[in-house]
Parts: sequence; C-alpha cells; structure tokens
Amino acid sequence: MTSIYIFVSAFKDSDGFGKIIFLLLFSVSFLSWFMLIFKARQFFSIEKQMHLFLENFQKKEQSILEKTFLESLTCSPLFHLYKNFKKCTIDLMDRNRKLDGVDIHFLSRSDVEMLSSFLDQKVLKESKSLEKNLFILSTSISLAPFLGILGTVWGLLVSLTGLGKGVSALSNQVVMSGLSTALATTVIGLLIAIPALIGYNYLRAKAKEMTQSMLGFSALLVHEVEMGFRRD
Repeated sequence: MTSIYIFVSAFKDSDGFGKIIFLLLFSVSFLSWFMLIFKARQFFSIEKQMHLFLENFQKKEQSILEKTFLESLTCSPLFHLYKNFKKCTIDLMDRNRKLDGVDIHFLSRSDVEMLSSFLDQKVLKESKSLEKNLFILSTSISLAPFLGILGTVWGLLVSLTGLGKGVSALSNQVVMSGLSTALATTVIGLLIAIPALIGYNYLRAKAKEMTQSMLGFSALLVHEVEMGFRRD
C-alpha cells in the first residue's frame, strides 16, 4: 500500500504535462498486463488442446483419412491442419482417379510434395495467429522506458525552474514535485518494461514450441498418406 501511495502522491503533485505522462504510463501498463494475461491463458488452452488432440489422434486405428474427432477437440490448431490436409488429399486422389480412369485412390510424388507445401503454408498461418497482438508487449518494452525518461527529464526541468525562482515555500514545493515526478515515472516505466520483456520472451518461446509441434504433426500426416497411397 505504501508503494501505491507514493505513486498516487507523485501523480497528484505533478503538473499538467506530468499528469499526462503518468496517464500514458498507466495506459501502457494496463494494455501490457491485459495482453500478457490474455495470451498466457490462450497459449495454455491451445497447448492443452493440442496435447489432447494428438493423444486422441494416435489412439485411433482408422485409416489416416477416416479419423473423426469429438467436437471438444475441434478447436485445436492440429485439428485445423488435419481437416485441411484431409480435404486436400481427397481432392487430389479424386482428380487422379478421374484423370487415369481407375478405381483406386492414389497420390503421385508431386502430389505428396504439394501436400507438404500446403501444410507448411497452413502451419505458417497458424503460427501467425499464435503471435497475433504480441506486438503490444514488444511495443510496451520499448515505449514504457522512453515515457519514463520523458517524465524524468520533465521532472528535473520543473525542479530546476523552481530552483531558479529562489528559496520560498512555493519554489520548494515545485522542486519536490518535479523530483517526485522524475523518480516515479522512471520506476513505473521500468516496472512496465521488465515484466513485459519476460512475458514476451516466454510467449515467443511457447509460440515457437507449438509451431514445431505443428510442423512435426504435418510431417507425420504426409508420411502416413505417402506410405498408404503413393504410387510412382
């Protein structure tokens, strides 16, 4: 409570421009913490869904193109990959069957390569979705310290102006409020940037980890369909 009182007191004692700097810092802090908590919960949910889907996928003994899943698993990025992969594979095999006039379903080498490229594009899309809005955290990391420095410079400028007016109760109050603004804005800027930096690096690492899982799953799909349906 004491620390909060210090910042509130510094805000009250600051001049108009100082208050604007404080409000900007508070806004950046709110956005940073909101996004950090939101993305952390989102990543936790997605990671759990991916684990459950992969576990369910490996248990099913149906053909690679005949697997079905519970609705609760359809939110997983791996399900989206499988759904698109299944549709693309069936379309390619139907095309080959019509072109060759045969009753068997098969894929050529070029078809398998096309599927692999297709899945890579889908993984890239899912990866971009995971990293969506993370720029807010990266912006907070850079913006908060600069706002803190701006508050520091402005507070010192106010203090020097107060000193230039001589020794009086009013000038002493101006000096103290300027120093209070300078120090408080610096501390707030760092308190915003440090958690944002830690959270951003953690979330980026998690996003890369999940992207690698999706790439591994894509490679598994291509391998399974190649083993079952490829005809040279």
